[in-house]
This record gives sequence, C-alpha cells and structure tokens, in this order.
Amino acid sequence: MFEQLHVLGREIAQLECYVKSSFETLDNHFQAYIEQINLLSSLIEFQRKVVHYRTPEDMSEAAFNYVDDNVGFDEAFLCLDIGSEKSGNNVVAADQAKKSLYERFLNEDDNGTRLRRMIEDKDLGMILSNVDQFQSDQISWQMLEAKSAIVFPLRVQGKFLGFGVMIRRRNPFLLNQLSFINLILGMLSLLVFQHYYLFHLKRKLFKQVKLQKVLEKVTFAEYFDQGPLFIYSLDQRGTILHANNAALERINREKALVVGESFMSFLAEADRKPVENLLNRLQLGELRFSQGKMLPGGSEELICDFYMTKMELHDRFNLNIIFAVDVTDKFYQQQLEQRNRVLDSVGQVARRLNSQLNDLLSVAVPHVSLLQARLEDPQDSSSLKAVESALDKTGSMARKFLNYDMTDIERPMRIQLNDLLRDTAMGLQDGLPGSVRFEFSLDPGIPQLKTFPRRLTQLVKILTQNSLEAVGNKGTVRYTTQLVFRKKSGVIRPQYIHLPKGRFIEFAVHDTGGGIPADELNDIFRPFYSNKIKNDSLGMGLFIAYSIVKDLNGEIIARSNEGLGSSFYVYIPIEEVRETPRKVVPQNGERRRPSILIVDDEYTIREMLEDIFSDQHFNVHTAGDGKEGVELFKQHQDEIDLVILDMVMPHMGGKEAFNEIRALNPSQKVIMMSGFSKEEDLQELMMAGVVAFMSKPFQVKEIVTRVKKALQDVPSNGSAQEIHQDPA
Repeated sequence: MFEQLHVLGREIAQLECYVKSSFETLDNHFQAYIEQINLLSSLIEFQRKVVHYRTPEDMSEAAFNYVDDNVGFDEAFLCLDIGSEKSGNNVVAADQAKKSLYERFLNEDDNGTRLRRMIEDKDLGMILSNVDQFQSDQISWQMLEAKSAIVFPLRVQGKFLGFGVMIRRRNPFLLNQLSFINLILGMLSLLVFQHYYLFHLKRKLFKQVKLQKVLEKVTFAEYFDQGPLFIYSLDQRGTILHANNAALERINREKALVVGESFMSFLAEADRKPVENLLNRLQLGELRFSQGKMLPGGSEELICDFYMTKMELHDRFNLNIIFAVDVTDKFYQQQLEQRNRVLDSVGQVARRLNSQLNDLLSVAVPHVSLLQARLEDPQDSSSLKAVESALDKTGSMARKFLNYDMTDIERPMRIQLNDLLRDTAMGLQDGLPGSVRFEFSLDPGIPQLKTFPRRLTQLVKILTQNSLEAVGNKGTVRYTTQLVFRKKSGVIRPQYIHLPKGRFIEFAVHDTGGGIPADELNDIFRPFYSNKIKNDSLGMGLFIAYSIVKDLNGEIIARSNEGLGSSFYVYIPIEEVRETPRKVVPQNGERRRPSILIVDDEYTIREMLEDIFSDQHFNVHTAGDGKEGVELFKQHQDEIDLVILDMVMPHMGGKEAFNEIRALNPSQKVIMMSGFSKEEDLQELMMAGVVAFMSKPFQVKEIVTRVKKALQDVPSNGSAQEIHQDPA
C-alpha cells in the first residue's frame, strides 16, 4: 500500500507541474485574449445596433463613427455603384457638408476611375503610407490635403459594390489600423448592400407587391416596438419594467440603463409631481392625460403628451402603461404663434392709442407755430415756446411707435450682415469700461442680404444695449452668425424655435450677464414692459426690436439661464425684396402759382394745412376722404402739382387713393402723411413712387420744406420731374 501511495504521489507532483506550466502559458496570452474579446464585443454591439437603423443615412453615420473611434481619420467617404440607377459617382460622406468636395475630387483628372481600377480586383484594403510617394496612378490627393490614405473595396458575393477612402493629413495610417478595416470589411460591405441596395430595391418591390401580403406576417408587437409611440410599463412604484425600442432610442439609453429606473427620473423636475399624482390616482381601465418635458440627455429636451392607463396582467399584477407622443415641434410652434398673437394685438392697441395722440398733436403743434409767427409780444412768444417744447417731447415719445423711432422710411439695399454687426458694435464701444469686451464669431459664408440697413442697425443697437445693461461694468457681449437651411418646418435646437421651410440667416447677441427669469421671457417683448434697456424709461426697446424683425418676415427668440447670461436669436429669411419701378409721364400746362391737393379726414388738420400753404402763396384744394380726393383730382388734375394724402381715412384710405390717382396720372407727385399705419404699406407706397413721408405730428417749417423740395424740380411749364426722397 505504501508503495502504491508513493507512486501516486509522484504522479500528483507531475500533474501539478503540468497544470502550473499550462497556467503560465495561459497567463502569457491572457492580455491578447482580452483585447480580442473586447474587439469582438464591440463588433457584436455595433451589429446589434445597426439592424435597427431605418434609413441609409442613419446607418452610414453610425458606421463612420464606429470606424473613427477604432481607427481615427480626418476625412472619409464611400463611392458606390447603385446598379442601373448609377449616374456618375454616388458619394456617401462622413461629413455631408463636404460631399460636393469629394464629388469634385472623384471627377477631377478621372480620380474616381483610377481609384476603382486600383482596388476593384482586390478583396482586402490597401494602405498608402505616403500618398506623395505613390505615383503609379497619378491621383490628385493634394486636392484633399491628404498625407496618408486607406482605400478598401466593398464586395458582396463577388460583386464589386464600390470602394471607401479614409484620409489623414498628418500622422500616417499604420498596418494594425489597416488590419482592423480588413477585419470588418465584410460587415461594412453587407451593411452598405442592406441599406443602400435593398433600400432602392424595396422601393420597386412595394410598387409590385400588395401591401396586404406584406402585413400578413407582421405581428402587432412589431407595430408597437417600431412605431412612433414611446411605451413604458411601470409597476405601482413608478419603476420601469419595460420600454419599447422607440422609447429607448429617443432617450438615448440602453435597455439595461432604463429598466429598473424610476420613470420620474427622466422627466423635468417641474413635471414630476403632477405626473406622479395622476399615476397614484389612476384606476383600472381609466385614461388620464398630461403634458411634460422629458430629458433625453445632454442639453436636449423633449415635450411629450402622456396618456396613462392601468391594466391587470394575468389576473395577478397591476401595471401602469404610459404612451408618450413627441409633440416638441407642435408645442414650440404653438408657443411662438401665441406669443406673436399677443404681441401683435397689444401692439395694435398701443398704436391705435398713439394714433389718437398723434392726431391731437398734429393739430396743436402747427397751430402753436402759427401763433408764434403772428404774435408780436415776446413774452407771449416765450410761453408758446415752452408749450411747443413740451409738445415736441410728447411727439418724440409718440414717434417711437412710428417707423421704429426713425425719421424717414428707407428703401432696401444689399448689405453684408457681418460688416453691419461689426460696425454697429464698434460704434457702441466708445465710453465702455475696458472690462466689457465685444467678441465676434461670424460665418464668412453668409450671403449678401437685401434688406433695410438703418432698420437692421436699430435692431442691433437695441439688442446690444440690452446686453450691455445686463453685463454692467464687467462681462462679454458676443455676436454670432450662421446660415440655417430648413428642408421642412420644425424646431431647431438648442434655440427651440419653430421655423418654416426655407433658408435663413441667424444672428445672435449673447451676454454673460445675470440672465432673465424663466417666467419673464415671454413678456420682455411687450410694449412698456419694465426692463433694463435705456430707452427713455418707456420699456419699448424690445418691442421695437420685435416689430422690426416681424416686418422683415423673421422671428426673434430669447433664451436665458439665470446667472449664466442671455441670448437673443434673430432669423431673417433670405429672399428678394421686389422693387416696383416708377413710370414717369410728363405733365403739361403752365401755372402761375403752385397748386396742391390736401386729403385728410380730420377737419382741423385740413384747415390748418390750408392756412399754412395759403400763407405760402399756394392754390389749395381740400378733401375729407380718399374717395372725395380722387374725384377732386379728376376735376383739377391738369393744375395740381402735388397731392398730400393721409394714410388712414374712411370710405377710401390713402393707399387706395394713391393707386387711383397714379392710374389717372402715373407721374403725379404725392406726399403721404400718417400718425398710424402699417409699415409694409408705407414701404410699398415708397416703392411705387411716393416722393416723401411725413409722420404726424409735424412742425410748420418741416412740412413746408418737404413740399417745396418735392416741387423744386417742377419747371415753369408745370412738367413734373421725378424727385427722390432725402435719404436723411
């Protein structure tokens, strides 16, 4: 027995040595195994994700990102042949903004054909460590500023689908990076085939196969899993037990990171308690509704309509089911439309009241001037001057609602917005402390804009003054511009403003001030709102800014975080402003004294203007409304040199009367005056040939000067010449 135990001991010792040696060998290779396992795991995870992508664009973006994470490149694109639909080079780019550059590269010097010839008979990719030394095919790599490149074929079942190109500008590609590309080359080729070739094939098949046959094999679970609804199953504590794919994808979370978490943790803090209260009161079969904000991650937010119900599962468990619908676009569209409706209606009322004030001032101011001219007692004259000064200040205050506190209506012209922003900001920098800085991040690709430069300058000044007030004695005001192209209407992020389809120039003014409370953001554009803008304490600066933007057919939005500063974003559509050419037809007939027609529905204003121009030795005709004015013009059109028209009148307004008069005499000189009118109507009339515009109230000297200037080019035979408005 002892001999047998001795033999057994020797065998155990030998076995121990063998096991020890084996473990040493395994340990030597353990790190290599781990690296291979990690690579295999990442491949499996990537493949698991890509099967859920619904469009070729989603697939290509994910594939480029995966390759970039493991290899790293500066530029990358695929050149594909799409069967019978091939037309030139079909390019899929990692950066879609550079797609046209790659197309030019492939077409120039026939680079595409040379690359295809280089790689189409190979199964694996090839590395060009230094493209300058690779001269066999004379490819114009300098166009892409390339130093090193990897070129690889895309092939399925022996058929060449196209090729891919990756480029580096500094560090060359290494052999192990080429090995990684070759390792995943089959998977990349299959993805391209699946998402590009089958995408085109599927479009044809759906035209030939009846939809019913396709749907027969689709289960209801697929509808819910892949549909647009976000579906969450919760237990009675609000813990997520299940979420469909749409819900997982939209909140950018993996299933393992969602299941087991509280549903409330994915809601904005302000919405948690209301949703929780509804769930606690929910009864079996009952349906309740709420709206709230979800936080998918980062700075993004998602506005959802929540439909909540309770159901019993297998007569044992009660589940809360939440169906969430993404209504972010609709929410911000309605929010913007509601704000604009409120501001427009409030502004309309304010302008109407201002119109009444202007009518009173239009009577009072000229009469005071007339009294001053006729009084001989200097003491009485000084009293009238005090009244005149007070009326002038009142009129100045009222004019802030008229033409955005500018003296004249301007004509559109082409400008470079970046230059206007710099010039306006620099003009406001004088006198500021050195601790207040202006910064610029302006897109050099912004096209010229045909717009109203003085109006736009006024807008920039208001926004800048608002930011300067916010930063005080220390801080930064930053200006940014960029081109925004919307293929369809929707919300842009992170500004969260709803824009229609089209091309826009975005310019923004950012500051590092204390910010604006969230509950005040929708009110800051109201007229007379108490804000910090230095605007004669009237609180009309941002209302004027809003009015300017709306007249440019644009949108303006404010975004702010208390303690972090505020940003004002302005979006101006890129469109042509049409100008109506003026036709000039000479009038004939001599007149000894100038003759004018005054058309205004206010009797006191007509009487005052008649007195003024009678004193100036004019022949004066007056009418009480547009219709009467047109009839009077028909009777005396051969002798009338100038027509003065009020904009807002009963029976026929100034715009309609102007059109009637110009139809009778296309060269007739007309001056428009108004205390209240739509800015676009005034601009249209200036385009159509109105020689000047007068804001009510006005001084006697002012209107006499305007009338004489309009008539100064009329020769002795009465022929009316075209005269341009004074740009001042």
